[in-house]
Amino acid sequence: MPARIDETDRALAAALVDAPAAPFAELAGRLGIAASTLSARYRRLRRDGLIRVVARPLIDAAAGPERLLRTPLTAADAPAAQTPGPATGSVLWSRVSADRSERITLVTGDADPGPAGDAGAGAAVLHRWGAGAADPNAPTGRIDAVDELLIGTLTGDGRADLRTLAATAGIDPSTASRRRRRLIDSGVVRLETLVDQRLQRGAAETMLWLQVSPGKIVAVGDALHAAPETDFVAALSGPAVLAARVHAGPGLGAVDFVDRVCGPLGVTGVELTPLRG
Repeated sequence: MPARIDETDRALAAALVDAPAAPFAELAGRLGIAASTLSARYRRLRRDGLIRVVARPLIDAAAGPERLLRTPLTAADAPAAQTPGPATGSVLWSRVSADRSERITLVTGDADPGPAGDAGAGAAVLHRWGAGAADPNAPTGRIDAVDELLIGTLTGDGRADLRTLAATAGIDPSTASRRRRRLIDSGVVRLETLVDQRLQRGAAETMLWLQVSPGKIVAVGDALHAAPETDFVAALSGPAVLAARVHAGPGLGAVDFVDRVCGPLGVTGVELTPLRG
């Protein structure tokens, strides 16, 4: 059973979402918590499946496109299928609606979200804000066999230490450090922090499924991504052209967010799915 989650854990998770590659010494200065404490907390949270930092190779389509699945749940799926799921393998995250009627899962490639996966309605993720492309001004270069070994390790653990990377690729730690930095700066890989719902600060989660007038889709997506309450925004195929996951207060929190942020932007329809805490 995971250990009790406290504010230090939540602060660390929030900092890693903003800066997945930041050294613990840098995070310590930002949070006012000792680097050794942050390192130990991260190891525990990762061991308990509550947080993962992973590398997404942007030049390799082998993992396939992302899809957002909505899978109906029944009483037969309880209790195991009705709890928030950590990110594992090609499942990037998974949430269950507050009324336990459906599971919402972001997957890559041909990942199967579970036994009921074939019953789910899936939408292709056409664009995900925050999963951006490489800096066009960053240096580029071909990758070689050593880079591929490093990418393979970083895909499983984006914060793998230099000794692990060096041993995997058969190089010295200083070379591993330079190569890792080049892979990230050139956009060959991007780091992303996947956080279990239990590490999110107090506010309740709600999925928004939005219909938007043509000509305003990108502007609405940009505005949603800029809002501090969102941690996932994507353009989709299907009836809802945008989906967003919002952390808002209880009661009318999510409704207030829709009125305040989405209302002035040309949103023509919205479905709200409260998620389990």
